[in-house]
Amino acid sequence: MCCQDVLAIADGKVESVNYSPLEGTIVEIKHSDELVSVYKSLSADVAVKVGDEVKAGDKIGYTSQTAQSESKIGNHLHLELLENGKNVNPFDYLSDK
Repeated sequence: MCCQDVLAIADGKVESVNYSPLEGTIVEIKHSDELVSVYKSLSADVAVKVGDEVKAGDKIGYTSQTAQSESKIGNHLHLELLENGKNVNPFDYLSDK
C-alpha cells in the first residue's frame, strides 16, 4: 500500500526536519522536556516545518521508502520515541485510539 498519512502521536513542537540518505526524511517532535518522537522514512513533501505546533493526530507527512537502508521493505514509517534521550516503546505511551 502506498503513501499512508503519518500523524503526530501527541501534542508538541516540530524541532527538526532533515534528510539522511540512509534514514530518509526525518521529522522530530518535542512533546515535553523528556519526550521526543522521531518519524523516519517519510516522503520529502512533509506537511510541517521547524517551529510548527502540532496536536495529536495532525498530519505531518506520508510514508515512503526514502530510507535506503530499508528500501526493500517498501513504503513504511520508522517511528522512534525517546524519553530522556533513550529509546522507549511507543506503544507504552499511545492510548487506544
